[in-house]
Amino acid sequence: MPEADDSIARLGFMLSKGISNFFRKRELILDEKDIKKICEYLENPTKTGIWTLKASRADTFKKYLEKEIKKSIQDSGSTEVSSGKKVLNINFEKIDEESLLKNLDELPFVFTVFSYLYHFEQEHDSFNIYLDMEDPKYKILLEIINFEKLKNEFNDAFDYFKEYIYSEDFNITKHKKITKIKDGFFFLPKKTDQSEIVELISLTKNPLEKVKVFLEKAGFINEASLLPTYSPEEEVFSPYFSLLEQAYSKIIDNNDINDIRGRFKESISAYNDKNYPYCISTVGLITEEYLVRIYEHLFRDSCPRRLSLGKLYDQIHIKIKEELGSETEKNIDFSKYSDEIFDKIRKIERVDKYPSEDIISILRDLVKLTKEIHSITESKIKDIQKPKHGISIFNKQLKDNIGDVIKYRNATSHRSHILIGDYEAIKSVYGCITLILWWTKQKEAIDYDEKPNEILKKIVNGSR
Repeated sequence: MPEADDSIARLGFMLSKGISNFFRKRELILDEKDIKKICEYLENPTKTGIWTLKASRADTFKKYLEKEIKKSIQDSGSTEVSSGKKVLNINFEKIDEESLLKNLDELPFVFTVFSYLYHFEQEHDSFNIYLDMEDPKYKILLEIINFEKLKNEFNDAFDYFKEYIYSEDFNITKHKKITKIKDGFFFLPKKTDQSEIVELISLTKNPLEKVKVFLEKAGFINEASLLPTYSPEEEVFSPYFSLLEQAYSKIIDNNDINDIRGRFKESISAYNDKNYPYCISTVGLITEEYLVRIYEHLFRDSCPRRLSLGKLYDQIHIKIKEELGSETEKNIDFSKYSDEIFDKIRKIERVDKYPSEDIISILRDLVKLTKEIHSITESKIKDIQKPKHGISIFNKQLKDNIGDVIKYRNATSHRSHILIGDYEAIKSVYGCITLILWWTKQKEAIDYDEKPNEILKKIVNGSR
């Protein structure tokens, strides 16, 4: 394969000369502001919401390129075609025209064309070598297109692309992958080649406004709307894994880089492959690891081993009750109250006339006793009605989130009527992430000069 060897050799030369920044930056690089926004979303998607750009597909861009490409293929009598910059060799006999032209409907191709045009204008050979490693159909199309003519035809769109879209960290859009532009990022939630509607998502409005204007100038979309979305939950949570993939290494402890990072990579890979049971199972292992750490950190004791995720969660609450149960539950000696009341009654039985103040005192005690009995009874009834974990370090939302992880993990481990799919995988990893973020904040807030029981009490009280 001499051509491939030649490309590799050229690439190696460029690397050695230190002019390969373009290649190094193909890996997505987000700034701290972007990462912070992603982490806020991962912690509470329904609170932050998402921004959605929806537009009808226009055909100006497609028709122009279709016409140019067909002309190049049909009219060329040789295997050489001018791209406007240099003469390139193409074997037209091996080109499937229909299959090739389908790429013109893809949104990623629009960004690829304008990226190529940018590097074409700058005379960067590095981009041409990069495309050798990408989709071969894109490569053929880009070799056929006359970029001098394209630049003249879409000059307004190209100027806007250079000013507001392209940056050194710009990466070409791919399905469910984040695309970084000059000011923020966005991504494509689903493929657009078979749909008349183009849809893009971001966590902020600004990048989508810029992309909207660019795509309108390029003649790829029209009739666009840009709105925030907070409901339904399935739609708001839909980009969860795409965003998690970029930020999970920032969420976990530095000491966990190898172990937990590896498991997160496994779960994300399984999700992308639609292997949702394995994704959930791996998320369950991460959740188990963090629950063990929480147990040992707060109770200063080894956590019992070989417990399932659900039993481990129960064990934390059993331990809390052992440590704080006597201090948080009401224990009233009713016999003391009743004995005092009967003593008073016996005293007034010995006199002919009952003093009114004694009667009032007895009645007060009876009312007091009745109220205490009612209070305790009501508390016991509530304990029976609500989940068994009465005293907890976790607030209600976090308990629900961990409960989802346990429920879906059990469903993947045993035969269950619960259907496991995309949504269940997302809710599982969401429960795991909220636990990690909660524990990170708790550890930072702990005053380690206090006794363990005092620390535990504060966390329990903070969860109410």
